[in-house]
Amino acid sequence: MSAAPYTLYDMPVSNNGARVRMILYYKDVPASDVAIVSPMELGGLRSDEFLAVNPQGKMPALVCRDEGLAGGPPSSARWASRDDADATIFDKILAGDIPSDKVYEDDLCYAFRDINPVAPTHVLLIPKVGAVAEAAGLGDAGYRLVVNDGADACQTVFHLHLHIIGGRELAWPPG
Repeated sequence: MSAAPYTLYDMPVSNNGARVRMILYYKDVPASDVAIVSPMELGGLRSDEFLAVNPQGKMPALVCRDEGLAGGPPSSARWASRDDADATIFDKILAGDIPSDKVYEDDLCYAFRDINPVAPTHVLLIPKVGAVAEAAGLGDAGYRLVVNDGADACQTVFHLHLHIIGGRELAWPPG
């Protein structure tokens, strides 16, 4: 691993890697703090060396030198480990402390109807991810997945979640 605080394992043509680089830019992580390395330098996505860095064997993978796989700068409260952060409303819903109108649940996620829907069908999905829309009755009709990140995007619960919105023709652009 490089001496930079973060290593982004990615290929130049990766759209997801471009999104990661945009997030780093908007989070004011200096480019000098991120080394961009091709997984091929470690022998490829299935090599033992890359799997030691990222057991899923996928890219992009952002690694913090001191923390392992990273979701963002460890000094930022916004990126604190879920185990270290105060319980959010979603944590309380998952724990059963706050009731919800469950649409779907499995080992990986929990989905429930939004209490302030913006469309006839508006389901929140909390990671615990295509079966949810079908269970909500959206199937082939189409739906939109929305992730709000930050106050300017109207995020009010700072816990990763997706809005599954459908049940009518949706306008574009949103917002």
